[in-house]
Amino acid sequence: HLLAASVSPGVQAMIAGAKGTAPASARDPATYKFFTASLGAAFPAIDPTAYSFLAHAYDATYLGAYGVVYAQNKAAKADPKKPFAFDGRTVAEGLTHLTSGDKVEVGTDWPMGKQTLTTANQIDLDGISGELTLDPTLGEGPAPIEIWAVDATGMAFETLSTVP
Repeated sequence: HLLAASVSPGVQAMIAGAKGTAPASARDPATYKFFTASLGAAFPAIDPTAYSFLAHAYDATYLGAYGVVYAQNKAAKADPKKPFAFDGRTVAEGLTHLTSGDKVEVGTDWPMGKQTLTTANQIDLDGISGELTLDPTLGEGPAPIEIWAVDATGMAFETLSTVP
C-alpha cells in the first residue's frame, strides 16, 4: 500500500503527486482479451494485464522475426547457396517493408505473413498493441502513451490521459 500510515507524510505527498508514463493499452479490446487469455493459459503464474508492455514486446518479437524473414529471402535471392549471408542492417531494412501491402495479424497469420513477405516483398503488419506504423525516416514506431498516477487508495494506478 503506497499511501499506508507507516509511510511518512512527505513521502505520501510525493507519491500522491507523482505521474508516470507507460505504453497505452491495445486499441482493440477483443484482440487484447484473446492475447491475455492465451498468454495466461500458457503461463498461469503471470497476470498478463499487470504488465502494460507485454503486447508491445510480443509485437516487437514479430517485427524482428519478419525482419529476419525479409533478410533471409533477400540473401537467398542474391546467392541461393548462402541464404544466411545477411546482417542486422538487412534485418532493419526488412522493417521498412512491414507497413504496406496485404494486412497480416501478428501471431495468427505467421505462415501466410512469411509467404506474402517472401513473394510480394512487403506486408502491412497489424499488432496486438495496435497498428504497427513504422516511420523509416524517424526510425521509430509512433504509438499512444498513457499518463498514470497512483489512485486515491494508494493501492492501484489510474490512467489520467492518453497522448497520441
